[in-house]
Amino acid sequence: MSNESIHQLAEKHKKFMEKVDIFPYKYKNSVATYEMAHFYRLSANLYGSFLYSPYHLSYEEVKDVFYSFILLDEYMKNKISKLNDYASMDYTDSYYGFREDLKNTLLKDERFEPVLAEIESIIKSIDFVEESFAKNTMKYDEYQKIISQIKAEGIATEFQLKEMRRILGMCHVIEFEHTLEQKKLLDPLKELYTFMKQNQLADGDLKTIFQKAHILLYDKSVIELDNSLKRFGGADENSALSYEELVEKFINMYEKDFFKALNEDFIKRRVRNPSVQKAK
Repeated sequence: MSNESIHQLAEKHKKFMEKVDIFPYKYKNSVATYEMAHFYRLSANLYGSFLYSPYHLSYEEVKDVFYSFILLDEYMKNKISKLNDYASMDYTDSYYGFREDLKNTLLKDERFEPVLAEIESIIKSIDFVEESFAKNTMKYDEYQKIISQIKAEGIATEFQLKEMRRILGMCHVIEFEHTLEQKKLLDPLKELYTFMKQNQLADGDLKTIFQKAHILLYDKSVIELDNSLKRFGGADENSALSYEELVEKFINMYEKDFFKALNEDFIKRRVRNPSVQKAK
């Protein structure tokens, strides 16, 4: 049976009323190249049972291959597309337009000398946010290239899976950092807004700038920045981590539910390779 194809093995292990899908991509690590069959009933939800080739894998090999295929399946669903959609939004009328107003009008107006440092801080923060979005888009393109290569060749390597996981972690680091920068922007923005209001610098050519400052300060999404930061585990906690530790943290946060639900007990109940059956 060890020399049989995954299709032949699947047919021998398929039970009455079951359907079987062969995972469309092989998985290759430094040891071997693997294939996976997924057995399920049409009335059932989520995961059914699994079979892997080579057939006579050790139990430890099965566990490693099982999680590799589960993660590969998830990452091939383009899980960072939402991050790219967010980074690709047009912020010309909000952040970027406001930044140009600050550069072209307020920095040239002597009346704003008392809040010059605040204006420059706001501009710097908006520059950071724009650069973060560009980085996210670049990482998304790298991710897409890996997916395209896997689809074209019909096989994913251990390195490619590791890279997809790392890119997702890096994108979340970028998102966390620019969210933190958006929060940092609020203090100097509030100082500028208050200065304009107290000194009656909110009319004429300055009215639009004043209105934009108000929107950026009190928009619902800005008010919810603290909740967004909590989603990343908290700014204080993350500031104590190195970049690589932060990347690893966000990978683990994304994947923890898979490992929690699909634990070793699940593997023993659902994988049909002989080493797993013996391990029960």
